Amino acid sequence: MKKTFLCLLLGISILFTNCEENEEALKNKKEIQVKVLDAGSWNEEIGSDLSNLDKVANASVYLTSESTSLSGLTDSDGLITFRDVDFGAYFVKAEYNDLNSLLEIETIQGDTVGYLIKGVYTTEGELGGIPEGDQTIGDIKILDINADYKITPEDKTLGESIQFYEQIKDVNADGKIDEDDKVNGEYIMAENIIYVEIYVGKK
Repeated sequence: MKKTFLCLLLGISILFTNCEENEEALKNKKEIQVKVLDAGSWNEEIGSDLSNLDKVANASVYLTSESTSLSGLTDSDGLITFRDVDFGAYFVKAEYNDLNSLLEIETIQGDTVGYLIKGVYTTEGELGGIPEGDQTIGDIKILDINADYKITPEDKTLGESIQFYEQIKDVNADGKIDEDDKVNGEYIMAENIIYVEIYVGKK
């Protein structure tokens, strides 16, 4: 009798554990993945594929919104994953020793802002459409936020802008969300995973 009771308890325990695991598996991921790359490591062999830049391990990464402030260190592959992130608009920036994703940093009305590094100029074609200056191939690329074809203090920002909002799954994969995507009368929420590459450098 005791043996039967113990087996019953064990069975219930296993069933409960499996249910918990299945429930966890059904949860939609809400992740922002950030990889930090060293813009100063560019060379001609890397070319235009900036994902081959040196990865920056142990870089401090900051993810902020009006209501949230998260931070952490990148792993050996230069990657950090922020999990269970609330939906919203975020800024992300990174730093490691004298490397930073923002240049000429200053504090304006309590906010720390700077010029955002957006990669490296790798082709003559890119140089033909850059804001005024004397940049050459291999130079750090700065984001011209207001697209006025010049880099001025108005282009300084808090970091890389990320829009992280809930998405509905395109169940029938037809490229649009409509009634045909409902399952049992309900839309299914897609996994929300954003991957962004952040460039750090010095100038």
